[in-house]
Amino acid sequence: MGIFDFFNRKKKEVHRQKEQLELWIKQQEERIQQEKLEMQRKKEEDLRRQEQFELWMKQEEEHIRQRQIELEGKLEEERKRQEKEEERKRQDQLELQRKQEEERKRQDQLELQRKQEEERKRKEKLELQRKREEERKLQEQLELQRKQEEERKYKEQLELQRKREEECKYKEQLELQRKQEEERKHQEQIELQRKQEEDRKYKEQLELQRKQEEE
Repeated sequence: MGIFDFFNRKKKEVHRQKEQLELWIKQQEERIQQEKLEMQRKKEEDLRRQEQFELWMKQEEEHIRQRQIELEGKLEEERKRQEKEEERKRQDQLELQRKQEEERKRQDQLELQRKQEEERKRKEKLELQRKREEERKLQEQLELQRKQEEERKYKEQLELQRKREEECKYKEQLELQRKQEEERKHQEQIELQRKQEEDRKYKEQLELQRKQEEE
């Protein structure tokens, strides 16, 4: 907007100068016309001065015409220069827009790559967490199996000890029963021997009595 304001101000300034020149030319023409009238009034008095004045007037008019042509040429040059400048600015603006669009696309591409990289890292992190969770569960499962195995072995050991204990008690019981049976048989044997001894003594007594009676 600043460049366009500058060119607008420049155009207005040139236009104002042109108007001032045209006004000045008109004023000059008016002045010349007045001077012509004055010269005509003085023609009888000074013909030589009138001819010089007319020559000066022609020179002045030619000078003014040349000045006007020169100014119009400069105005045309300025117009062409402004058109070239405007075209250059337009091309610069188009080039700037093209570069800005390229930069925007590059930034978009970088942003897309950044998001893709973030998504890849996020998925890798999730995958790592999933594997860690699986590893943790596996370790927990292994630990549970180990404890269950230890518990099973411990129970088996207890069961084995219980069976051994029962076996030992059973054997002790059998041994006790065997000893008791032996003791019983021993007592019976003693009782039998005692009875036999008593019976023998009784028979001997009877025999003794019989003999005594016979005598």
